[in-house]
Amino acid sequence: MVKKVRARSLLIGGVFTLLFVSLVVRMYWVQVVEASWLLNKAEAMWETTQVIRAKRGTIVDRNNKILAEDAPAYTVAVNPYVIHNSKTEKEVADVLARALNMNTAEGLQKLYSLITKKKPDGSFLSQVEIRNEGWKIDSATADKIKKEIKEKDLHGIYLLEEQKRYYPAGQLASHILGYFDKQGKAVMGLEKLYDETLHGTPGSISYEKDENGNKLPNAKVVYKPAKDGKSIKLTIDQNIQYYIEHAMEKVYDKFRPKSMTAIAVDPKTLEVLGMSNLPAFNPNEYWSFHDQKDFFNHAVGSQYEPGSTFKIVTLAGAVEEGLFNPNDTYMSGRIKVPGAWIHDHNYVGWGRISYLDGLKLSSNVAFVKLGYEKLGEQKLRDYIKAFGFGEKTGIDLPGEA
Repeated sequence: MVKKVRARSLLIGGVFTLLFVSLVVRMYWVQVVEASWLLNKAEAMWETTQVIRAKRGTIVDRNNKILAEDAPAYTVAVNPYVIHNSKTEKEVADVLARALNMNTAEGLQKLYSLITKKKPDGSFLSQVEIRNEGWKIDSATADKIKKEIKEKDLHGIYLLEEQKRYYPAGQLASHILGYFDKQGKAVMGLEKLYDETLHGTPGSISYEKDENGNKLPNAKVVYKPAKDGKSIKLTIDQNIQYYIEHAMEKVYDKFRPKSMTAIAVDPKTLEVLGMSNLPAFNPNEYWSFHDQKDFFNHAVGSQYEPGSTFKIVTLAGAVEEGLFNPNDTYMSGRIKVPGAWIHDHNYVGWGRISYLDGLKLSSNVAFVKLGYEKLGEQKLRDYIKAFGFGEKTGIDLPGEA
C-alpha cells in the first residue's frame, strides 16, 4: 500500500515537474526568444495612423479671383443594422431619395438595397456608402439631410467628412481648367497639366490607442504635417472670360453650330485673357454632359485654315521687302492663278483701286498680287515660317494640335 502511494506521488510529482519545466521553457521562449516579435505585433495593434489630407492648390485669374479651390464635402453612409433594428427603412429611403435626387423607382430600389444590405452570413452590415449619388455631396445638400435626420429622429445615417474640388463660376473657363473627379484624378486642362504642382503631399499622425480607439495617456505621437499644394495664377481675366462666353451663348442658341471657339489675347504681350468653346460642360457636374465632344478644347486641339486673318502675314512681308506702295493701283474683281480663278468677296470687285483701298476692303485679288506676284513663293514661305505657322505655340494646355 505504501509503495503504491509512493509510486502515485512520484508520478503526480513527475507530471507537475514536467508541466512546470514546460511552463518555464515556454515563458523563456516568449519573454526572450519571441519578445521583440511579439512586442512589435502588440505595438502594431496599439498604434493607429491617420492620414492628414493636403489641401489642393487654388487656381485664380489675373486679378486673384478664385476659379478652382478645395471645398468641404460629405459622403452619405448608412448603417443597415441600426436602421433594421429601428424599423425605419422606408423613412430613411424617403429622406435620402429626396435629398440625393433618387426619387425614381430605380433610385428608390437602389437605396433600399443599400439600406438593407447584409453580409454573406446573413447579418446586417454596419456601414454602407451611397455611391455615386451620395458621394462627395456639397454642404447645402448635407445640411438638408441633417435637418431631416433631426426632425424625424432618424438613426443610422452618417455624413462622412471629405474634400471635393469646387469651381465657383460653374461652366466658366471649363476647357481651360479641366476638372478633378470624385476618384481623386485630375482630368484635362490645367488641373491635369499642373497636377503635381497642385496636389501637395499628405501628412500623417500615429499614436498608441486602447481597445476602443482612444489615445493612451502619455502615448508616443509621431506627427508628419501635410504639405499643401501650390496655387496657380492665370493670365485669364474672369470678366473678359464671362463676356466672351455670354456673347457666344447668344450666337450658339440662335444658330446651333457644331462648335464655337473664341480667344482674346493681349496683342502687346500675347497673354491669353480669355478662351472659350461651345459646347462646354460644368466641372462641378462633369458627369452631366450631352456628348463626349463637350470636353474637347477646339482652341488648342483643332486646326483651321486662317482665311482673311492670314492677309496680315502677306502684308507684313510685302512691307518689310519694300513692295507695298499704298498708292499703286490694280484691277480688282478676280485674278488667274494656276488651276483656279480667285475672286474678291463680292465677285465683281470695285474696278481699278489703290492697294490701300484693297487693304481696307480685304480684297483677295490685292493680296494674291502682293504675295504670289510680288513676294514670290519662296519669300512668302519664309515669312509664313517666321510667323510660326506649322509649329506649336507651346501654350501650357494639354492636347495642342
